[in-house]
Amino acid sequence: MWNSLPSRLVVTALCAAALGACGDITVPETPSPALNAAQAPEATNLQFGDFALHIPANVHHVRGIVLALGGPDTRGFAVGTSFRAPPLVEPLLQDLGARFRELAAERGLAILGAGRFGPTAYPNVPASDLALLAALEQAAVLTGRSELRDAPILLYGLSGGGPEASGFLQRNPERVAGLFLKVPSVVASLSGEALSVPAYMVLAELDVVVNNPMLRASFASLRSAGAPWAMAVEPGVPHNSLSLAQRELTVDWMRAVLPLGHAGPFRQTSPQVGFLGDPANGQVAPSHAFTGDLAASSWFPKRPLATQWSAFIGR
Repeated sequence: MWNSLPSRLVVTALCAAALGACGDITVPETPSPALNAAQAPEATNLQFGDFALHIPANVHHVRGIVLALGGPDTRGFAVGTSFRAPPLVEPLLQDLGARFRELAAERGLAILGAGRFGPTAYPNVPASDLALLAALEQAAVLTGRSELRDAPILLYGLSGGGPEASGFLQRNPERVAGLFLKVPSVVASLSGEALSVPAYMVLAELDVVVNNPMLRASFASLRSAGAPWAMAVEPGVPHNSLSLAQRELTVDWMRAVLPLGHAGPFRQTSPQVGFLGDPANGQVAPSHAFTGDLAASSWFPKRPLATQWSAFIGR
């Protein structure tokens, strides 16, 4: 598996001790007002403790945060440092990181990555949540960007980062705008408000690292409960595959969840609205007209995402 201010700073210390040092997308998209050169801040590329933060040069107010957790060293998504991944995988992760940073500049986002690997460093427990939130607090202090404390979070959970990413959603649903899971080792049980947050899970057909049948069962349970989730199984690839089609799918879905021109908190489209994809035949239909197995279906806020999914799974 891939590997007031004083009171806020107390939280950071407590978290470190606990871990051992540790949109409504139907809104029309309108660009944010342009800044002149004198107003535009410089890009922020900051490493502190176990974390790295990126804020693009054109982002004068952070509207959301991509929080990446995983087996690789996810600081690479933020600042382009090594993921410590196998040689064939490293350049693919670097490309995905570059795409994340382009998305951040386009959508007014920050990116936060963590340096220690997987579930050992950040197990699926409340203490891990506190450590991640404390990192955002520290980043807010270091950068003077107070909005980092409360900005909506889009979680990207990769392999061993999947349990904590999904667990964070369950325990902090009001902070989460969306969840993307790439070959997660486990998906945490979700209930209540967490079931309203859109998510996408990508599996690899030839994965021998994670339990695909278990993950499929978790997906079916979530869909049966009405969760707006999608699942795509990429045919003929192993656990650490990161194809161009998958990288494009990941960023396209994030772009839909985090739209332009929305000043308030990101809101999710109701699962009663949107499109459903049938994995049996790859056919896509509006939610109200879908006649397939709802528990197996994948939910998408826009038809192009559903069409992309159908091609990705080989249907």
